[in-house]
Amino acid sequence: MKPVLRLIVPAVVTLAVGFGLGRCHGVLTRGFHYEIRDAKTYGAGRDAVEWRYVTKSVGLAFLDPGTTELEYRGRLLFSAQRAFQENHPYAHDVQFDGEILQWDDGEFAYVLTIRPSRNEATPTAEDRGETLLGELQEK
Repeated sequence: MKPVLRLIVPAVVTLAVGFGLGRCHGVLTRGFHYEIRDAKTYGAGRDAVEWRYVTKSVGLAFLDPGTTELEYRGRLLFSAQRAFQENHPYAHDVQFDGEILQWDDGEFAYVLTIRPSRNEATPTAEDRGETLLGELQEK
């Protein structure tokens, strides 16, 4: 019985270590990585714009310079990855008054006007979620 265990135990341990190392290799080389490094909110309530500085990469996120994103009501309005060892593009000087969004990324200055669609019959994604939640709570 002992000679059989001397063969089986090392084989099982080698197999488990091999699977573990293979999984780590797969995640590091082909996995999607998304990490929020910093986040700020401009505006108030539902009409707020969220600024984020994130690491977004496929594979090993080694020496990732970072990406800035601007999001409004679940819609990504701006996303730009910095050039390696450069200060731009990096969204800064963000201003939002509820209708006009302004920012600078070091190369260009942006001004974006946000207004409700003329087709008010189409609900937004948030409205659909609130309506569905309200219907579920009523039942």
